[in-house]
Amino acid sequence: VDVMKFATALTDKRVDRNPQDCVYGMFAALFVRGRYFLGSGDMPSAYADWELAIQLLGRELGLDFLESTKWALRSADLLLAYKASKEGLGRILPSEGISP
Repeated sequence: VDVMKFATALTDKRVDRNPQDCVYGMFAALFVRGRYFLGSGDMPSAYADWELAIQLLGRELGLDFLESTKWALRSADLLLAYKASKEGLGRILPSEGISP
């Protein structure tokens, strides 16, 4: 999946979107990959993935589609992980039901 093309297609009607792309899966993949980068000490890559995932939720989380699903991952999981890592709390991340 071309992550940038996928993210752009969500907001720009001129960009074609692959019908197999899954917004839920993209958000989850960015969250998990960001946790991997965080665990390996690559903070810039972790933040890049998490910031893109936050963009998928839209301005002021207006597109927060995760709250209306049965997926175990919630936007709050990402926001807490992002905040904790920015504040130097490192590995204090939500993990219930989610593998890094």
